[in-house]
Amino acid sequence: MTQPHSFCYPALKLSVSPSVASKGIIEAHLIPRIDVGITVLSGIATATVYLDLDASAAVTLSLNATAQSNATVPHSSAVSTTMSDPVARSDVADKTGNVNGCVDVGAALDVNAGAQDKLFGIFDQSTKVNLFHKHFDLFTVRHQFSVDLKRGQMLKVHSLLEMHWNECS
Repeated sequence: MTQPHSFCYPALKLSVSPSVASKGIIEAHLIPRIDVGITVLSGIATATVYLDLDASAAVTLSLNATAQSNATVPHSSAVSTTMSDPVARSDVADKTGNVNGCVDVGAALDVNAGAQDKLFGIFDQSTKVNLFHKHFDLFTVRHQFSVDLKRGQMLKVHSLLEMHWNECS
């Protein structure tokens, strides 16, 4: 009959921290345009000059989640390698999770002028000039909470509605 083997090993520490990040953007544009045709010298040269107004709105959605767990298998002076002996149990030090979410709503306004076709070198074939650009951050909502997963308790909840010029980061 064989004797079970025993050996010593130090404490083993394990740590796991998975994370997930996501971001989505929904954007819509409304671009009315006015075209004016130019004909010179009974049709020898023609061009089209335009003015467009690009009004847009955008919603940015962000969500980040992380979790962390630490475990330690305690030091034991003699652990048996036979199948009949119980396996040493680990002590889970902590399990936490964090979730951060953000909704950012903004709008923009652009005014552009341009020309199509050539007109005696005055206009290139596709000239475009931005006359005005303005971006408006309407509001940002941030929500954050932390959970102690070992005890099932909410650790921290934080919500913030920002009415100034910050974007989700």
